[in-house]
Amino acid sequence: MYQVCIMNCKTRMLRIVKLLALLLPAIMLILLYPINDFDDSVRIRNFYLEPADSLDVIVLGSSEDYAGYSPVLAYEEYGFTSYPFVFSANAFALFEEQLEEAIRNQSPQIIVVDVGEVLAPKSDVDVVLRELTAGIPLSQNKIRMIEQHGDREHTLSYYFPFIVNHGKADFKEMKTYLKDNLSVRRRGYSLLKGAITFTGSGENWDGPYVAPINTAGDASTAELPPEVIAECQAVLDACSRHPEIHFVFINAPHRLTTEERYQWYQRMNALGEMIRANGFDFYNFDGMTDQIGIVPETDFYNNHHMNLYGQYKTTRFLCDILTGIEGFSPRSQTPENQAKWDTCVEYGHLYYRLFEEEFRSRDPEEFGLWLQESAWLSGKLEEMKQSTEIS
Repeated sequence: MYQVCIMNCKTRMLRIVKLLALLLPAIMLILLYPINDFDDSVRIRNFYLEPADSLDVIVLGSSEDYAGYSPVLAYEEYGFTSYPFVFSANAFALFEEQLEEAIRNQSPQIIVVDVGEVLAPKSDVDVVLRELTAGIPLSQNKIRMIEQHGDREHTLSYYFPFIVNHGKADFKEMKTYLKDNLSVRRRGYSLLKGAITFTGSGENWDGPYVAPINTAGDASTAELPPEVIAECQAVLDACSRHPEIHFVFINAPHRLTTEERYQWYQRMNALGEMIRANGFDFYNFDGMTDQIGIVPETDFYNNHHMNLYGQYKTTRFLCDILTGIEGFSPRSQTPENQAKWDTCVEYGHLYYRLFEEEFRSRDPEEFGLWLQESAWLSGKLEEMKQSTEIS
C-alpha cells in the first residue's frame, strides 16, 4: 500500500512538472509580450547586441531616421559604425533619459539628433516611457526611469507590457515577433542595424501624389511657441553636459505639400537658429533636397518617410557631413565585429537587389512590403545568397 502511494505521488509530481513545462513558455510570452510597435522593440533590443564601445555614431530621433538612414551603407562606403537608437513618434519629453541610455554602454564620437518631433504635437510622457523601456533590458537605469516617470499604481506593467497590451494581443503577431527575435538571437547581431523602409515608391497612406513646395534655399522663419523653445533648450542643455561628444542636429527630409507643413518648415528654420546660437551644428534637410539629390516622386513611401532610394541618398549626404568633422576617425574594430559588419554589407547588397527586382512599385497597396529585421527577410536573403553562389 505504501509503495502504491509513493507511485501515485511520483505520477502526480511528474504530471505537474510536465504541465508547468507546457505552461511556463506561455506565461513568459504573456508577461514579456511587447507594446504596440514590435519593430521598435526589436530595434531597441538589437542595439544591445552591439559590443560595448564599438559604435562611432549614434542617431537619436524618430521613424524618419530608421527610414532615412542606413548604418550598413554608412559602414560600407564611409567606414564607421553606427546605429539608430530611435522609435516611432519619439517625443523629446524624456530626451535626457534616452541620451544617457544610448551612451551607457557606448562611447560614440558623434551623436546625430533629429529634432523634427520637437515641433510635433506633444505625446504623453507615459507613452514615450513605455515605447522606450519595452525594448531596454532590465538594468538599474531602466528601473530608475520607471521609478521617476512611471505611474506608481501600474509599475509592473512597465516590466511586463502584456498587462497593458492584453486587449490588443494577436497570436499571429506574437508568433512573428518571437520568430524575428529568435532569428536575430541565433545570429547574434542585427543584419540591418535598425534600418527599416517600405518597398513602394508610391504614396502609401497619403492619398494622390501632390508636388511638394520648393523650399530650396528658403531661410524664412516663423515664431516658435514658448513650450517648443523650453523643450529645445532642455535638449541642448542635456547635450552640453557631454562635451566629449560632437552633436549634430538635423531635420530629416519630408515632402511638404500643405501650407501647414510649410509653416512647420519655417519654425524648423527658427529652431535651427536657436540650436546654432547655442554652439551646435544644425542642418535642415527639407531646405537641402536639391543638394541631397532627392526626387520627390520616387524617393519617399509617403510624405514623411523615405523609401530605400531616399534612404541611401540621405545617408550619403549625412555621412559627408559627419566625416568632414575635424578629428572624427572611425575606431578599429575587433576582427570578429568587423566580420559581422562585412556580412551585413554582403546582405545589404542582396537587400537592395530584392527591392529592385521584386518589390519596386508605384502601387504600394498591391506590392508594398516592409523590409525590416525579420525572420522572413533573413530567410529570403539567405536564399538569394545561396542562389548567387550556385550560379
